[in-house]
Amino acid sequence: MIQRCKKLLNNENGNTMLFVMGAVGLLMLLFVFVFNMGSAFVTKEKSAATASQASLAATSAFYEDLRDALTGEVFPLGEPDDEDGGGESEEGGDDPDDESSEEEWDFDEEITEAKENNPIGSLNPNEWEIEILEQVVQSGLDTPILGELLEAYLQSSMSSEKVVNAARQAVLKNGGKLDGAMLKVEDDRFKVKAANEFESTSFDGFMQGIKQKLYKDSAGPTGELIETLWTGDSTYDL
Repeated sequence: MIQRCKKLLNNENGNTMLFVMGAVGLLMLLFVFVFNMGSAFVTKEKSAATASQASLAATSAFYEDLRDALTGEVFPLGEPDDEDGGGESEEGGDDPDDESSEEEWDFDEEITEAKENNPIGSLNPNEWEIEILEQVVQSGLDTPILGELLEAYLQSSMSSEKVVNAARQAVLKNGGKLDGAMLKVEDDRFKVKAANEFESTSFDGFMQGIKQKLYKDSAGPTGELIETLWTGDSTYDL
């Protein structure tokens, strides 16, 4: 009788141990699953941030290139004496009645005047600088004769590669992957598709070796001059 009781007790202890081990194993698998789902969500958020930073970097590079191209430049407001598309105009002839050859559009002076007439208000400095730049350049583009000279000069002077490279470097700086990353110029905005890579955490072979790029899209702010002055392709692989 005593032997039978000992045998039964040993069996119950063994079953209990197996049950506990199985329950712990299931809990570990559940923990790994939940942990990986959380990691995937965090990676998606990182991908969104990467795409956003890249689109902003592309927009910033475009306006920096625009400003650099125009700084120090002076254009004639009347009919040019030669067929030069832009750059600093030559002085007119000696005829005082020939006003068209004497009038000039000086970019630096236009920027200074626009800043004086348009206080920064609630805008941050970067937004204000871009708004002033757009206002001055758009005014120039809308001016007869000058507009044609200005557009031709800017389209030949600005580099699409600077914008593409800025987006590419922003993706890398934020831990993104260039494989599959794209820059698109559409609706006066720079749009970027980019991804950070998710790598799973495994337990006893469960969810082992899972690697996946989680892509997200983002668009930079609208710029009235982007499509007007953009001469590159509409889509680039980064």
